[in-house]
Amino acid sequence: MRIKADLPLSLTIRSGEVVAGHVLDWQGFEAIQTLDPSPESGEFRFDPESEDEVQFQMGFTHFLTEWARLYDEWTAVCEVIGSPSQAFASLVSAPSPYALFGDGKSVRALARSQNLPTLTVAQTAREGLRSGKLRRVERYAWLGLRIRHPLAPTQAVPPTNPNQTQPLSPPGLGLVRRGRFIAPPATPRDPLEEIPRFLDGGRNLNDLLILGFTVPQLRSYLIGAIQSGELRFDGAGWVLRDLLWEQAYAGG
Repeated sequence: MRIKADLPLSLTIRSGEVVAGHVLDWQGFEAIQTLDPSPESGEFRFDPESEDEVQFQMGFTHFLTEWARLYDEWTAVCEVIGSPSQAFASLVSAPSPYALFGDGKSVRALARSQNLPTLTVAQTAREGLRSGKLRRVERYAWLGLRIRHPLAPTQAVPPTNPNQTQPLSPPGLGLVRRGRFIAPPATPRDPLEEIPRFLDGGRNLNDLLILGFTVPQLRSYLIGAIQSGELRFDGAGWVLRDLLWEQAYAGG
């Protein structure tokens, strides 16, 4: 079964049991539990030929109950932390569990390094923020990704500030009045249209911040590009999930 919504979900159901699921390339129940189990809109499609391997086995009623429970908890957590991609720094020393965040580590990175469920680490981050034992660090896990856009030039684009202005017309197409050259009017470039040519697979997304793009600009572009199918890369599923949470709870 495929559900096409803001986050596209595929489920495999056999003999009344849910045995697999994924959000783009993000596999398993951990991916499913982060999605709204009752979307307001979507496109449902049944594919009887699906041969996804068994990832877990849950009776359908139990699956729906657990899905709803865990989604509610994820929502409550992300209302506080923003998303699992958000980095946090510890304000206490070991042996406190908050000390594992060190000088700045994302929930996803810490969960992976400690082999812990991402939700468990996210809950720890929430309590750390509330108790004043953690602080936010302006870093996100997805900023470390190197993504190649299919239309990116083969050679790296020279650094430039995407938020500056540029002429509407090529050089030499200005006006001449009374012997004086008048340059064509300048207009702000749309930074989102500039982003693809910098996604050459060599730079990571953090490098684009150094070039002058902003986190909200990168976030907005990636959401649109992943949802439209313009971009596909390893990790696209969890990246889209986190970006949408950040857009909802982190102010853009």
